Amino acid sequence: MTEMSGPRGVQDPSDLLERIAALQQEVGQLRRALAAHAIVDQAIGVLRVVYGLGSEEAWDVLQQVSQHTNTKLRGVAAHVLRWSGRGDLPEEIAAELTAAVSAAQEDPCAAQAASGV
Repeated sequence: MTEMSGPRGVQDPSDLLERIAALQQEVGQLRRALAAHAIVDQAIGVLRVVYGLGSEEAWDVLQQVSQHTNTKLRGVAAHVLRWSGRGDLPEEIAAELTAAVSAAQEDPCAAQAASGV
């Protein structure tokens, strides 16, 4: 097979393999992001039902707990989901969650300001 130059030319197989590998990596990253988003959305729902928070307030609570415990947001959300099923939270997460929810329930505007939103 001869290679042609220009936009309709045949590409080098190694270039195609690199492109396929890059696309497979991107697909994997997108799948992980989608899964993380679903976990966070479910945790927001738990906080809304359990504490009567609005969507933004619940989001702010998750952000505050994440920042104050130096835990990824997805990790905090996963803890909240496990807590809703089993009733236990790591001590540090529980303390920060209680404080953030109390602040949000007392003054939603203050909770947003504290989270930097």
